[in-house]
Amino acid sequence: MGVCGNGVARGHTHVRDGGDALSQDDALLDAANARLWRCPTPEILRWYDDNVTANHLEVGPGNGYYLDRCTFPSKSPNVTLLDNDRAALHRSASRIHRHRPRVIFADVCDPLAAGVFRFESVGFNYVLHLLPRSMQVIDVVMVNLRRLLVPGGVIFGATILGSGVEHTRVSRRVNDRNNAAGYFSNLHDSPEWLERTLRSYFDDCRVRLLGCVALFSARRRQGRDVQASPSPEKYCGTVGGCVRRGTFEW
Repeated sequence: MGVCGNGVARGHTHVRDGGDALSQDDALLDAANARLWRCPTPEILRWYDDNVTANHLEVGPGNGYYLDRCTFPSKSPNVTLLDNDRAALHRSASRIHRHRPRVIFADVCDPLAAGVFRFESVGFNYVLHLLPRSMQVIDVVMVNLRRLLVPGGVIFGATILGSGVEHTRVSRRVNDRNNAAGYFSNLHDSPEWLERTLRSYFDDCRVRLLGCVALFSARRRQGRDVQASPSPEKYCGTVGGCVRRGTFEW
């Protein structure tokens, strides 16, 4: 997931083809979650099962693992993927092609078309610890995502914390190196900081700590920033291959 379009805290996506490569990626994900950050993948998946809705936006979908494995409350969910990395969008959309996802090529720090799209849930998984720790950036992102939620809609995900949790020597070293390299910006992120930040923009905030990771969820306040939304189908373009509902650029 590239973040904020300025090269700061920009992740790296390596595109590889084939089921073997996907299996290797999944194995690396499982190993990092369980052994490094000590928040096993099944716990994050259960968090998805508890919060995902049939009208869902995933910000920074990665390789699509969680959307592929989670249980949607509908057999035909409306799933939208948002990233500023075309390769990541293609990879995740390919993986969940059975859901016919929409894809949006956009930066979460840029103004988003809140009047066009509204969602009942937003997945914001392993993205927050990448954002530069300027309150202006955090404010822009949170306001953008809040406006994409229907009143009462839920934003949820996981983030790696740099403070206020028990790191192992290995996880501390990896986290520090990622911060020094500009991939992470979470050295001072604590459970208290996370709760305070969420409560500034949302209601009904929940934070659960597992290892170095905070699982979080929060709901959009009722009756704020509400405006009618035209059907997103009228904005759909077409692209080849697995992406059935179109690509959008803002």
